[in-house]
Amino acid sequence: MGINFLAYKTNIIKTLFSKGIINSRTFQEFSSAKNLGNLRNGLEHFLEIETKQKPMDEFVRLGLDAMSKKGKTTLETEQALYRFTQELTNKYANIARITSRVDEKEAVLKIKQQLKDEFGIEACLDNSVNFAKQCLKSMKILKSNGYTLPKQIIGSSMIQGCYSGYEKSIPTIIINTKMGPSWTCSTESPLHYIIHETTHLNQPNLFAFNLKKIPNKLRQIADDVSIYASGNYAQEIDAELKTKKLLEGLSQKEKELEKFLNS
Repeated sequence: MGINFLAYKTNIIKTLFSKGIINSRTFQEFSSAKNLGNLRNGLEHFLEIETKQKPMDEFVRLGLDAMSKKGKTTLETEQALYRFTQELTNKYANIARITSRVDEKEAVLKIKQQLKDEFGIEACLDNSVNFAKQCLKSMKILKSNGYTLPKQIIGSSMIQGCYSGYEKSIPTIIINTKMGPSWTCSTESPLHYIIHETTHLNQPNLFAFNLKKIPNKLRQIADDVSIYASGNYAQEIDAELKTKKLLEGLSQKEKELEKFLNS
C-alpha cells in the first residue's frame, strides 16, 4: 500500500517548521507541493542551498582559500570547519530522519533489530526491504574487514545524495534510498554508497587530509579509479579506492595509490 501523500507531506513540513529547520516562506513553498516528485524537488533545492550555496563564515571561506593555495591548514581553521560541518550534519540528519518512511514491514523491522543487536546501530530504513538488506550486508563486510561502523544509519528517498558525518558527535551515514548503482563510481554494486560513506568515518577528520598532493606518477591512477574520483579531493579518492577494495579488489597500481594516501 502506498503512503497517504497529504498526511506524509503535512507531517514533514510541520515537523521541519516546528524544529526551526525551515522558515515560514519555505513552509509555504513545501505546502504547495502536489505530489512526491514536487516535494522531493523542493527538499533537494533546499538542501542544495543549505549545504552548498549558503555562504560560509568569512573566516572559514578565507581559511579554505589559503589552505588550497598553500597546501596546509591551521588548527584554528580546522576547528571552524569542524563546527561548520557539524551544523550541516545535524540539519541534514534531521531532514533525512523526518522524511524517512516509518519502518513497519516485518522484514524491515527484523533487520532493524538485527543491526541494533549485532552492531549497535540505530537505523531508519525508509521501510525498504532492499535497503535494509543492503545495510546489513554492508555492515557485515565492513566489520569483517576491521572498519569502525556508524552508530546511526538514516535512509530516505527524499534527500539529495548521500552524506556522512557526526550528528551531535554520533558517527552517522545518511543514504538516499532511491540511488541505484552508478557507472560514475568505482563499482556498480548496490552496496557502494553505504560502504563509501562508512569509509569516510574511518578517515582522518581533518580537512588537511584533503590537501594531500598526489605525485604525478600516481595522478592518472587516481583519475582512473572512477569518474567521481577524478579531480576530486583526496578523501573521495581514498573512499572510492577502499570501497572498490572491499567489493571487487584493487589492481597493483591502485594498491600503491591507497598506500600513499594513507601513509
